[in-house]
Amino acid sequence: MNETDPRVKRTRKLLMGAFASLLGEKRFSDISVQDIAERATVNRATFYAHFVDKYALLDAAFGELFRDTVTSRVSPDAPFTAEHLRALIVTVLRSQAQFHDHCQHQAPGRDVSPMMEAKIQQELNTYLLEWLRRSLPGRRPRVPIEHLASVMSWAIFGTAVEWSGGARALSADERASQVAALLMDGLARTIDVEAAAAGGTQ
Repeated sequence: MNETDPRVKRTRKLLMGAFASLLGEKRFSDISVQDIAERATVNRATFYAHFVDKYALLDAAFGELFRDTVTSRVSPDAPFTAEHLRALIVTVLRSQAQFHDHCQHQAPGRDVSPMMEAKIQQELNTYLLEWLRRSLPGRRPRVPIEHLASVMSWAIFGTAVEWSGGARALSADERASQVAALLMDGLARTIDVEAAAAGGTQ
């Protein structure tokens, strides 16, 4: 299937919209493929032409939502800087807070929380890994970039979960500034150690 085909995009959008609408009415476990197809005004065969099951639709929907939200704040081509990292963290904090608040007041859809959180962390890790690879060409941190991306994604995601579920004494901007400073400092030290060991300069 050609996912760049306008017709394919339109159908996927219909299915995701129908799914989001249903999540506002009932629990994920109570939503069937038939429910989604009927709400999207397509047949079951069309649904299965795009997604293996409702879990695949959930995964795709959350992934697309996260990517769209992030790229609306941080350009995909943005250089890796403290300011851009802070913008990414603010976006994750606010997104997690919105979802947390929604689940606190809406029983329908609450059972997707673990799946959405897992998807956010996965997408965040992928985003950071690609960002670091573009931004550190020729650089050799003393730990693999994959490990750096993993640690950073868990630090950001963990902060988002803790902050959104707490009193939020600090604003999202203030908390993001703290986390960004810590991560940038750790990243700089990691790269500096390798550069010094190789006899290079920062």
